[in-house]
Amino acid sequence: MTKQVELESQNPVAVNPSTTDPAQKDPKNAKKEEEGVPFSKLFCCATRQDWILIILGSIASLVNGAAMPLFSLLFGEVADGFGPQNPGDQVVETAGKLSLKLFGVAIGSLVASYFAFACWMISGERQAIQIRKKYFKSLLSQEIAFFDSINPN
Repeated sequence: MTKQVELESQNPVAVNPSTTDPAQKDPKNAKKEEEGVPFSKLFCCATRQDWILIILGSIASLVNGAAMPLFSLLFGEVADGFGPQNPGDQVVETAGKLSLKLFGVAIGSLVASYFAFACWMISGERQAIQIRKKYFKSLLSQEIAFFDSINPN
């Protein structure tokens, strides 16, 4: 009994050797498939407008990220405001002021996160369109024989 038949008898869902990953057969091919895009080429299709959006989106992300430490500081003030040394009227006044501050930070965080997400999404979509255009242009510039060599499956 061959090894393939033994594996099929043990496992009802056997792997067909013709459909295995070609990277497993050829280590040189595996290295080529694992290579990614270097960081220097990541924004190769970004225009000046895209860079402006990226910078604005990054700044908005930093502002949004600063909201959590600011919340911690404001909660510390809440604990101080509710201390036993403060009379009842002062506690109510402090709670009102701090609740407005917390609400302001929450609204600022909402606006900053929306702005960051929008800037990065718009920039990414614009760059993806440029990449697709370049890819389509390179496909159109290929000779006809190139398409005969590609396996349609």
